[in-house]
Amino acid sequence: MKGFLIQAIKVIVVLALLALAGFGVYKGIEKVRQKFEYEATLAVPKTWDKLTLHSLEKAEVTLVTKWQDGFISYQFELKGNPAAFTQANECKCSSTPRFNLTFLDKNGFKIFDQEIMFSDAKQLVDASGTPTGLSAKGGTYKPAGAYGKATTWDVVWIP
Repeated sequence: MKGFLIQAIKVIVVLALLALAGFGVYKGIEKVRQKFEYEATLAVPKTWDKLTLHSLEKAEVTLVTKWQDGFISYQFELKGNPAAFTQANECKCSSTPRFNLTFLDKNGFKIFDQEIMFSDAKQLVDASGTPTGLSAKGGTYKPAGAYGKATTWDVVWIP
């Protein structure tokens, strides 16, 4: 009887260990599934609120981003042709004209910045060749958590 009891306890212990291992595997698979689902939502292009740059003659700026495989891609566009752009093109300054995009969380705290160099932007023109704005496309590597926390953005022109 004593031998049977020891064997029964061994079987119960083995079954309990298998159940714990199975539960651990299930939790691991569930965590991976949730991560893939979360990252899939970040891969959908996000159109951010349109902003007005008063420092650039009230030019309007738009931004569309997406995150995929650790890389944030952006499409930045500015409508308008402020005099500051002519000055930036003609300037032989030591500073590099650029836009600084700041991504903020829901409480207004900075998550990360992204610079767009003026020289990397393409000039937009109308049918008659008159400048109407700028467009820039690019990207940078950031973790999913940083991108996912960003809820608003701001942009500053740095001459």
